[in-house]
Amino acid sequence: MSLGNLLQDQRKRFTDAEEAYREATVLAPDNPFPLANMARLLAATGRKEEASDQYRKALVIAGDEHHNLRLQAHCWLGNNDLAMQSLDKMAELATMGNGAAFYRLKEQCFECHAIGLSKPLGDLMVRSQFADFLMPFALALRAANG
Repeated sequence: MSLGNLLQDQRKRFTDAEEAYREATVLAPDNPFPLANMARLLAATGRKEEASDQYRKALVIAGDEHHNLRLQAHCWLGNNDLAMQSLDKMAELATMGNGAAFYRLKEQCFECHAIGLSKPLGDLMVRSQFADFLMPFALALRAANG
């Protein structure tokens, strides 16, 4: 999975990244992240229907603790209420000093922007019960989106 991320995000070798993600899904069929990363790759390369299918598959096996995966998948699929639940849970953890949750919020801003979800994610952040805390993220997404 990390190989796919490296190939996709750092090297822009999308075909090789897709192959690495596919292999990771075979080697770790219960891990939702290779599917979610594959979905992000497919979304970034304009293969929207395939991306939606991969996000749906990832959601089926994702545990309740995978708020970052659920946020991105539901945001992509247009499930705003479910995306908000995941966003609020990550924000709640981050406000309590959970550094991993804070990092995942930042990561979701980067990843969602890369697949055209800056506006939907920013809109969710503004409507969140943690809107004050999330405002810097929402403003960064707005600026990145132009």
